[in-house]
Amino acid sequence: MAGVPEDVVIWIERPDAPGDPAAQLALEIPPGGEREIEVILPRAREKTTLRVVDDRGYPVERVEVRVASLDPTVGLRRTLFTDESGDVTVGGALGLPLRSVAVRP
Repeated sequence: MAGVPEDVVIWIERPDAPGDPAAQLALEIPPGGEREIEVILPRAREKTTLRVVDDRGYPVERVEVRVASLDPTVGLRRTLFTDESGDVTVGGALGLPLRSVAVRP
């Protein structure tokens, strides 16, 4: 098939946690060829909770929190909003190095 790219990126999610990437693979497919792969998923990561508070320690609600994994093998990217307790829960993020940005207009 002429329309198939040579480089393919596959994101794999677990059936019990849709939206939480379990693995990301980058593959090269030779022209006119095919490739068979076997994927062994790492152990599922637990969720983690982030809390946003103001300079007095009070929780801040409706804050947009953007979270991204700094591990290039884990395609975790989320945009979430804090609740009335200032909390936001990020599934599959426990133990990962994360970059987070909190914005509230």
